[in-house]
Amino acid sequence: MDDDTALEADLRRAVLLYDPPPATAVRAAEAAFAIRSVDAELAMLTFDSHVAAGAVRTSSARDRLLTFTAGTVSLDIELRYDTKPHIIGRLDHSGEIRVDVRSVERTVTVTTDELGRFSVRSLGKGPYSLRCHLDPDIVTEWFS
Repeated sequence: MDDDTALEADLRRAVLLYDPPPATAVRAAEAAFAIRSVDAELAMLTFDSHVAAGAVRTSSARDRLLTFTAGTVSLDIELRYDTKPHIIGRLDHSGEIRVDVRSVERTVTVTTDELGRFSVRSLGKGPYSLRCHLDPDIVTEWFS
C-alpha cells in the first residue's frame, strides 16, 4: 500500500469515528439505493390536492390527495394524518399487485385487493414513495 492509499484509509476511519453521517441520512441513502432499477418507470404526478387547494378543500390542511400516472396505469393515493400518517390507495390495474410503501425509516409491502385497493397504517416518518411491482415496475417520486 502506497502512502496516498494509507492516508486515505486513515482519513476515512477518522471521519467515521469522529464525524459519522446522521443515521437518518444513512437510512435515506440506503432507501434510495434500494429503489434503483433501470427497468422501473417513473410515475408522473398528475394531480396534487395541495396545488389545487384553491379549487378543492380537503378535510385537513395536512391530508393530501395525489394521482400518479405511468403509461396507461394510474395510482391514486390519499395521505392522511389522523393520529399517525397512513396511506389509502388504489392502483387501476387488474389482479393482486405487490406495492412497496417506502419511507426513510422502513419499507412496508402490501398486496392490492381484486379492485386494486390497499392501505398502510404503519408508515413511520415521511417522505414516502411507492413501488408497484408490475412489468415494468412503477415508482413514484418522494412525497409527504
